[in-house]
Amino acid sequence: MAPRDIVTYVHHLSDDDIMMRVGPATWAKGLAFFTRGDVLDTDLTSEREAQCRVKGPGLTYRTWVSLRDGAPVHLDLSCACAIGRDCPHSVAALLAVRSVPAESEEGPTWRDRLRTLSGTTAMEGQSLALLVDTHNPREPIALTPLRPGMHSAWTTKRATWQDLTATQWESVTDGLNPTHVALIRQAYRHSRSDGTYRSPNDVTLESLGVQAGPWIEAATRAGLDMFVDLDPLTPLSVDPTPWHVSLDTTRTGETGDILIKPVLTDGARIVARVRISAATQLAFFNAGRTVAHIRSGAHLLDAFEGASPLIIPAEDAAEFHAQWLPRLSGTNPVMSSDDSVSADVSVKTSIVGRVSMDHIEHVVMRWWVDQAVGTSHVRTAYDSTDPDVTHLARSVQSAIGQISLPTGAPLTVGTPIHMPAWKAPELLATLDEVTADALQWDVDPDVRALSISNEELTIHTDAEPSSSTDWFDVHIRIRIGDSDVALSDVLTALADGRDHMLVEGTWVALDSARINRLRALLHNAQELGGSFTESDLQLSSMHVGLWEEFDDLTDSLTVPNSLRRAIDVLTARGARDPLPLPDTLNADLRPYQVDGHQWITSHIHNGLGGIVADDMGLGKTLQILASIASQRAGGTEPPVLVVAPTSVVGTWVEQAERFLPELRVVDITSTSKRRDESLDSAIRDADIVVTTYTIARLESDQWAAREWGGLVIDEAQHVKNPRTVIHRLLMQLSRPWTLAVTGTPVENSAADLWALAALVAPGLLPGWKTFSTHILRPIDEGDANAAAALSAAIRPFIMRRTKEAVAPDLPAKTETTVGVELGVEHRQIYDQYLTRIRVQLLDLLDDASRHRIDILAALTRLRQLALDPALVDEHYQGIGSAKIDVLVDHLTQILPAGHKALVFSQFTSYLARIREELKRRSISCVQLDGSTRNRRSVIQQFREGDADVFLISLKAGGTGLTLTEADYVFVMDPWWNPAVEEQAVDRAHRIGQERPVSVYRLVALDTIEHKVVELQERKRELVTSLVDAAVDQKDAGQWTRLNVADLRALIDG
Repeated sequence: MAPRDIVTYVHHLSDDDIMMRVGPATWAKGLAFFTRGDVLDTDLTSEREAQCRVKGPGLTYRTWVSLRDGAPVHLDLSCACAIGRDCPHSVAALLAVRSVPAESEEGPTWRDRLRTLSGTTAMEGQSLALLVDTHNPREPIALTPLRPGMHSAWTTKRATWQDLTATQWESVTDGLNPTHVALIRQAYRHSRSDGTYRSPNDVTLESLGVQAGPWIEAATRAGLDMFVDLDPLTPLSVDPTPWHVSLDTTRTGETGDILIKPVLTDGARIVARVRISAATQLAFFNAGRTVAHIRSGAHLLDAFEGASPLIIPAEDAAEFHAQWLPRLSGTNPVMSSDDSVSADVSVKTSIVGRVSMDHIEHVVMRWWVDQAVGTSHVRTAYDSTDPDVTHLARSVQSAIGQISLPTGAPLTVGTPIHMPAWKAPELLATLDEVTADALQWDVDPDVRALSISNEELTIHTDAEPSSSTDWFDVHIRIRIGDSDVALSDVLTALADGRDHMLVEGTWVALDSARINRLRALLHNAQELGGSFTESDLQLSSMHVGLWEEFDDLTDSLTVPNSLRRAIDVLTARGARDPLPLPDTLNADLRPYQVDGHQWITSHIHNGLGGIVADDMGLGKTLQILASIASQRAGGTEPPVLVVAPTSVVGTWVEQAERFLPELRVVDITSTSKRRDESLDSAIRDADIVVTTYTIARLESDQWAAREWGGLVIDEAQHVKNPRTVIHRLLMQLSRPWTLAVTGTPVENSAADLWALAALVAPGLLPGWKTFSTHILRPIDEGDANAAAALSAAIRPFIMRRTKEAVAPDLPAKTETTVGVELGVEHRQIYDQYLTRIRVQLLDLLDDASRHRIDILAALTRLRQLALDPALVDEHYQGIGSAKIDVLVDHLTQILPAGHKALVFSQFTSYLARIREELKRRSISCVQLDGSTRNRRSVIQQFREGDADVFLISLKAGGTGLTLTEADYVFVMDPWWNPAVEEQAVDRAHRIGQERPVSVYRLVALDTIEHKVVELQERKRELVTSLVDAAVDQKDAGQWTRLNVADLRALIDG
């Protein structure tokens, strides 16, 4: 009998029918579309056709499900999508049509409805039955449909799932109870709802999923018989009682272990041997002959593999009772079928501080929570978020009060403690005194076993000559008790912040103060050119300051005798008999000059050089001449060479003739060509040869070709640039020692000291590149340690005394700065020029090194303009100079009283302007500058009274002259470097002066000269902080160089 319409036809189709038609993949996609609700509507356009709209990605497709005439009737599935036929959209439409209820010609009667309510069915057709195979608990429960048989009560013939669900012919199910058929088909659809492909007749109870329980109940009400066996025929009993899965906790008698297993209970009965299916929430017991629907707890079965119980060892009972049983009871039904496990067991909770090793160098205390049940304990990490734990911790903290740890931090319950291993004994001593209820200390045996020694650290140093001349290999040994410790290990420990280290299993204290001094000493040695590896240092014999510090720091210093003698000389250690003055000396030296002779003589006698940096006017020349005479007494050594500015060559000759006439002194002030005599011939039999920087430079080959008994560099600030020809020449000269004589060893920066040290003590300081990087640059950036290291290095090689310290009997020197207001016209000219040049200079200063000459030229013009506009432009001849007027006013007051004056200026053109004005005023004067030929004659005129005023350029006469006949000094224009001015002033204020000296510095107000004076004050710190520190061991950290900031300040505001 053929179906009458599309809905009836589709209702007879099973899932397998559809899957076999379109294939598993299309079936799965179509089912997913239908389940997701992608079928928007279903329209039965006729009895034989239905039309649907199915939602796709971005589009909605129209599909048709229709019957086509034929034998048999043909089902057509078509769609507007690209596939066209039998696509996933048409499968979803087919399932939607199948879900439309089939209309019956007549509604249910009242009898049908009562049968439904009573769970019985009308006896319409033959009943169906179901075989439920529960024999093998390891296999899924197979379901097999049954129908009445001819030779047996039930048979599977013509009753397969495919027979009852997949047929298109009503003749297959004719005569069968339609309700039973519907239930069978419903079960089949449930088994296919997950989209898993199965063979057509493969249906298990598990494949019905959570629908299995309700389906069995419905089947029971409909009178569908179920059997677990057909021979003998054994029915499956459905227990309607609500059953639940609970966790049964019991304790074994032998071991005390706790067992947890799932059991089935209805409140009164407990069934332990039961087959439970979590997927279906059904339980089979009574040898599989009874089935019950589990109302709750089926999920607990997932935690159990098969029927194996969960075993908690007896030693873990505390953890189970304290942590797990409360959690289980809070979310799951838990019982104890034999009352052997109780939820009311008392759990004792304590806070535990556990102290253990953290690697080898630290101990750590972490906090734990200990919970005990009888002899069973469980320990868990301290959890500050657990309110019960924090409440207990506050209670313990209140009981112990405020306790300080060895680190100084308070003992706070719950806060971890981390400290060096050598502090463990102090920690344990503290903890032993701390007790409280609910508090335990757990100390690892390794911590208890830590050993601390009080043995003192000793430092031993041995030096031996290196393969390099004047260098020594220094071996440094550290001993603690009877053990030698590598210095590198000690330094590493201190660098890591440790004041103890592990030596042969024992922690020993490090003398951090001594080791840090040693570390600083090694650092200084490296900065000064020494090399350090592991425990060995290479050090020059010139590094006397470092040797001295090693001697002070170490417990023993073993050095060769020659090095020990040099150290003693340079550090003035040990008792030495005073060196006698030369018998031929025609002078009574002052005490400080005797000391100076002693210092100079001891140095040159041992082949050591030095910097003689006494203040100007203290008799440096005389002291050096006396030392040379002492050294040469009875000897036939090569002559000593003195290289000096032209202005002071005569001073050397004059003082030698005056005080040490036995010395044969030869001055070389012209070239060999002009002399018409070779150098060897000219200096034959000489004790001292004095020449100028210019002659030495012009005939450098001749001077470098000879052996010299020593080298004296007078006014050595002239060789502060190591890149000059004269510096390179002096370095090449063959001589045993070198003295650099200067009252200003540092004029601009520490680089000046490097240039001098390279001459007087080769090897004392590292090469220029290293010096610049590791010493000069840090000093410029304000590094006090670098400045201190440099001062310590040069200290043994520098002698510096000030007039205030060693010559208090010198007459007073009064210094006055006189502010001079510019005239109206002068001011206008200056301000106009300053405005124009300021913008130009600020641009140039952006690249100062490149435009250095332009910058200095502009600043020089500003300085000249502050003196006299005519120096810049002769058209301003008539403006005049306010400073000249002030100078003349002073001179007209002091000269009539018998005073004489020195007038200094940087500019010879300005001196010429002054000279013109003095002649106009009938004031006698002489002038000394770079163009002066008869220097001695000019100087003699002033000394003998032929002139009352001596006009001197700073360059030509600022050094090397003794002019004690003058007691007034006028400095007309301030120079960048105050040392230059002080040298000029000391031409008058020096040994031999008997009258007070008055110094007047004339400064044009509100001009660049004001800025220069401010700069001078900063420059003065160079000598005060660095050179004096080298002598007096003062702080050498605060000093600066002339830099771009200084140059900007000169023109700012």
